[in-house]
Amino acid sequence: MNPSVDNKRSYFRVNDSVALVVRLLDDDERAQANTLFEEKRRDFSIVNEFLLAREKYLPKLIRIRRRDPDIAEYISYLEDKIQKLAAAMGREQALKKAVPTHHVNLSASGIRFVSDVPLDIGEKVELTITLFPSGVPILVFGDVIRADEVSARSWSYAVRFSHIHDDDMEVLIKHIHARQLEELRVKAI
Repeated sequence: MNPSVDNKRSYFRVNDSVALVVRLLDDDERAQANTLFEEKRRDFSIVNEFLLAREKYLPKLIRIRRRDPDIAEYISYLEDKIQKLAAAMGREQALKKAVPTHHVNLSASGIRFVSDVPLDIGEKVELTITLFPSGVPILVFGDVIRADEVSARSWSYAVRFSHIHDDDMEVLIKHIHARQLEELRVKAI
């Protein structure tokens, strides 16, 4: 086996436990995948957008704090309220799947999982992946690139993500990095 030919991975992979919902896209949805993804994603990932925007604007808040502490205090107050609202919305979404349902192999570009839902190579699927322990949900569309029968009613699938929002990818990469650090700590013990 030549690793340079067979291993086309561009991101690190980790084994993880997630809540996973898999839905096959029909022909009409496949044809409108870009539009459908953007519509669904807008309603889905406000928490991820908020967390990343907060990190992005933190240096500006620090500069404001130096110039005008009262304004910075008020901005921090509003940000805290928005964060609590976003967290409540995220918890509501996460409660739908509050516990891990699948052991997966996960990267920022794809996922491998076992399912009892029959899928064919080349089919497009919608995946809702809830990460733990954060409970952060991520919506992706992907293409089934591998399907192996595990038993009479169970298959192992590899799905390459075709649609993932940049904010969600950033959250996923940070999650994977944290899992890698956790695995290294456990190995060191």
